[in-house]
Amino acid sequence: MRRITIGVFILCLMGAGSLYADEQSQRKLAEELLTIMKTDKQLDATLDKMKTVQKEQMNSMGVPEVEDKMMDLMAQEMSWEKMKDDYIAVYSEVFTEEELQGLIDFYKTPVGQKFVEKTPEITTKLMQMGQKHTMQLMPKIKAMTSEMANELIRKSQETTSKPLVNAEIK
Repeated sequence: MRRITIGVFILCLMGAGSLYADEQSQRKLAEELLTIMKTDKQLDATLDKMKTVQKEQMNSMGVPEVEDKMMDLMAQEMSWEKMKDDYIAVYSEVFTEEELQGLIDFYKTPVGQKFVEKTPEITTKLMQMGQKHTMQLMPKIKAMTSEMANELIRKSQETTSKPLVNAEIK
C-alpha cells in the first residue's frame, strides 16, 4: 500500500511539473504574441490619447495644473513594465497554446502587421463613433434622469406627508 501511495505521489509531482512547463510555454507564447502585436506601443498610444482627453476635461473644469500630475501618475502606474505580466497572464488564461501560436503566425504575416499598424486608427474612429452616438443619446438620458429624479422626489414627498397611524399599545 505504501508503494502505491508513493507512486501516486510521484505521478502527481510529475503531472504538476508538466503543468508548470505547459504554463511557462503558454506564457512565453503570450509574451511573443504581445511583442508582435506591439502592445507596448499600443499602450503608450492609448495613454497619450487619454492624456489629450483628460487635458481637455481638466481645462474645461478650470484645473489644468492637476492634469499633468494625474497623467504622470497614470503613465507610471500603467506603464508597460508594470502591466506586462498582467497582460501575459490574461492572454495565457484566455488562449490555448494552439490559439496563441495561430495568432502569432497571423500577426507575423504582412496582413497581421497591417492590422497592428491600423489598430490605433481603428480605435480612434471607434471612439469617435461611440462619442457621436453618446451625444445623440444625451437628450434622452437627461430626460430619463430628470424623470427618475422627479419620481424619487414624488415618492419621498408621499412617504413624508402620510399621517402617522396611532397604534394602540397593549
